[in-house]
Amino acid sequence: MRHTPALHNTGDTLQDVLENYHCYLSRNRDLANHCTQFLKREGSDPKAAGAEAVVFSWLRAEKLEPRLFEDAGTGGPDFSCTHSGVNRFLV
Repeated sequence: MRHTPALHNTGDTLQDVLENYHCYLSRNRDLANHCTQFLKREGSDPKAAGAEAVVFSWLRAEKLEPRLFEDAGTGGPDFSCTHSGVNRFLV
């Protein structure tokens, strides 16, 4: 049996995902506090910031309409999502 190499999955890099998430946060004035907190997190805990951006990107790709839910001052679940516009759940 002949083995062929698997195709490499190419897509956005982590840096691309971080930049896209930052753009999403920065273009909405209502999210200014979240944007500030995210930029601080990027500097102090880059893995946490990356995880937040990746999860948001994945939720959007799955068409779960993520919205920021976390209170920028006290924390809590990061996102509120919707499945088929009906069932809301927190991530």
